[in-house]
Amino acid sequence: MALVLEILFYLNGIILLTGGLIIAIISRNIIKMIIGFVLAHTGVNIILVSTGYIFNRMPPILNKFQQTNNPAAISVDPVPQALVLTSIVIGVATTSLFMFYALRYYRDNGTIDRDSMEEHND
Repeated sequence: MALVLEILFYLNGIILLTGGLIIAIISRNIIKMIIGFVLAHTGVNIILVSTGYIFNRMPPILNKFQQTNNPAAISVDPVPQALVLTSIVIGVATTSLFMFYALRYYRDNGTIDRDSMEEHND
């Protein structure tokens, strides 16, 4: 059962990552490209959390009833969780920056189509 859940977590992360990258590459609309990058970012976060998950272990927060000589034996690895929290903050900041640039481009050119962007650069 634990192996099935682990495989499902990795599979969901890989599907989101590849699907988001495909959407970002194929899409001609800048907003859809940003959504594709956000999906890929979410897939990477799921893969990172899956690497630190160990079945039947507890969160790395110990209370007075869980005092033990070896807390690493009963808890999961907290480093991937900390990396994902940092990644979420960075992802929100970069997504808002991308959205700002898309809005600015729309105000200047009246479109958010990637083909018209290439025509303006020629």
